[in-house]
Amino acid sequence: MEVILYFITHDSQILSLPQKDKLMKIIRKVSRFLGNKDSTETRDYYYEKLLNKFESIDPYLNLIKLQNKRGLSTNKDIVFSENPEFSKHKIKYIKKRYGRPNYTIVNNYGFGKIKIYFYRIYLGDHKVNMELHFYKNTLIMYNYTFSHLHNDVQKSEVINLLKQKYHIDKTIDLQDTNSYIIDQKNSIIVSSQDIDFTINYVLNINDKVFQDMSETQKREVEQGKQIPNHNKRQVFVNL
Repeated sequence: MEVILYFITHDSQILSLPQKDKLMKIIRKVSRFLGNKDSTETRDYYYEKLLNKFESIDPYLNLIKLQNKRGLSTNKDIVFSENPEFSKHKIKYIKKRYGRPNYTIVNNYGFGKIKIYFYRIYLGDHKVNMELHFYKNTLIMYNYTFSHLHNDVQKSEVINLLKQKYHIDKTIDLQDTNSYIIDQKNSIIVSSQDIDFTINYVLNINDKVFQDMSETQKREVEQGKQIPNHNKRQVFVNL
């Protein structure tokens, strides 16, 4: 299955991969001329990481693999917004509240398209990266990445607030990635720690979209992913 990635700039123009590469080269050249080389390369590297992360559906399915994890029940609904208008006009509400995304990716998978909005926002005094994942105009997942936590004390403060909000026993260590919070509608909260600390919210893990993802992954495994013939020569030369 081929995954097609598109990029949307601040003026909402959709860019294909070749166009994006050309644009990034121009931006880097201009920035270097103006003496801002490091900043541009940092941003470019960040977006390249986003590309690599979402070129497959694995990140979604990995979040809902809960067999060997401990579920912590909460009687509070896990929702992105308690505003009743949000459920009627999700994307319109997001743009009204946060403005245009800093970055947007549209992934065309075998079962359909997922649009991802990326924002840099503040939660209190914490500067975070926020991702919003939409399927058929419905928010299916979002997360907050705390890339500016300076020490474990600040991280513990965030975790403690999360436990307080969702009525989780304060003695439980939620920094343990083998634990997750689940509400009565099968929405979950699970943390991850790669380089930065991230809190992920998956809305209704029983939704059909996640079943479609799982079936798509099984088909890919059965068919076997191979390097396309036209790329084999280049891979061979560079190995």
